[in-house]
Amino acid sequence: MKHMLVLIGLFALLMETSLKMAHPFMMTVPAEYFAEPERSTFLLTVILAFGVGQAVIPLALRELSLSLRAIMIIIGCGLLDKWLFSSTGYVLALGLGLFCAKFLRKSMGYVLLALGLFAVAIPLLILYFSSETFMDAANFQELVTLYRSHDYLGYVTHSLQTDYIFIVVLALFVITPLLLIDFSGVKYRVMPAVILFSAGTMLKTLIISTESVLAFTILTLIGGLLQGIALYLLLRGAAGLALVPALISSSLITLFVFTALGIGDYKNLAVDIVLIRGTVIFIITAVIYFVLQRKMHANNPNILYNKEQT
Repeated sequence: MKHMLVLIGLFALLMETSLKMAHPFMMTVPAEYFAEPERSTFLLTVILAFGVGQAVIPLALRELSLSLRAIMIIIGCGLLDKWLFSSTGYVLALGLGLFCAKFLRKSMGYVLLALGLFAVAIPLLILYFSSETFMDAANFQELVTLYRSHDYLGYVTHSLQTDYIFIVVLALFVITPLLLIDFSGVKYRVMPAVILFSAGTMLKTLIISTESVLAFTILTLIGGLLQGIALYLLLRGAAGLALVPALISSSLITLFVFTALGIGDYKNLAVDIVLIRGTVIFIITAVIYFVLQRKMHANNPNILYNKEQT
């Protein structure tokens, strides 16, 4: 039962990553990219999974007391993961969040969360909710051509140039607050969890009413944040440091499965096929995580932890 939280977070993250790696829907109006009946499956996946993994994983790692050396190793591995395998760069964002949380007071978690919501997310949502995303046909075709080619150097070049602003925002306003805020003081967990999960789900349903990619991103991020906290209140699980190399392994597998560098057929895979492949990636990643966790626990690499945890 203690592993349920991290498994749910990992599954949600890989479903989101799989869809983003298989289709360029973030370059147009996401909610209208797919036609029925695939659209219903896609929207259901977005409402239940998008943003959840980004919130659950730092919550599962918050009990770890890592040394500065371990955190710097995670950041270094995150950079390599971002440049070589995963253009989303979640491991890098996780490392940056751990770094910030190590030097900030617990109370700063509430400050950063409030700043992220009221100074960044809500104003942008108000400004761009009614805006329409116009697809750049040249960039769209360039991305499709890249992901359907065997040009790995071109893929690396693309990864080197994209998503850094989102990574910093994710690290500063989502991951760091979740690592700092103490949810253990919540006495009645079930009712707050139900309220938070329902609120996150309702918030995500607004993606149907917007044609803005930015609004879509903000809604899924905030909705997933609320859903992730709800799951943490209910399950109270914890993850080990082996989750980081497992995530990097999943990035490599995802790259192979969804691009022409492996067996992928970018833009042409049906949504249910993408989700099935994502489930297989999840199973492989979960096995890697448990095997590495057992080995790391047996070897007891105390140098990666602070003295109070060893």
